[in-house]
Amino acid sequence: MKRMKAILMIVGNGLGIILYLMLVGIAGLFLYLGFTSRQNMHAYDHLEENAKKAITGNELQTWATNLLAHHPEGLSLIVTNLPPDFPKQLLKLCSRMDPDIFSNPVDDTNSPPCLYITWGSGFLGHSGFELGPTNLVSYYPNSHVWQPGVYFFKH
Repeated sequence: MKRMKAILMIVGNGLGIILYLMLVGIAGLFLYLGFTSRQNMHAYDHLEENAKKAITGNELQTWATNLLAHHPEGLSLIVTNLPPDFPKQLLKLCSRMDPDIFSNPVDDTNSPPCLYITWGSGFLGHSGFELGPTNLVSYYPNSHVWQPGVYFFKH
């Protein structure tokens, strides 16, 4: 009973109400961030599986090799400057995480040009596609071959 009176006295004054609302707000924020973070991690962990349902290796390779042919100097793209023919289904794979797209420039090393589509962060690591002509050999030793010239990597 004494505790109840003490709580009522604290809550009864304006400062107590403000403190209570602040604590409830902070707790709500942590719950929200934890929930959305968990959703992001789930989508990220199932990226390749979801990509296989959304797009084929042929579609990826055709788009990438066409883009590489028009940009032999290399390129770097973000969601705000994607070309109109970008496969939009890739944007839905990790809804709260946009992909980064970049390519290596054509040089004199006899390596074919390749395009990378990556998702990730410093915390999660990076996953994505390494795309190029059929003679492309993946830079990443643990990548999965979808077809010659189309690889999925996770590191």
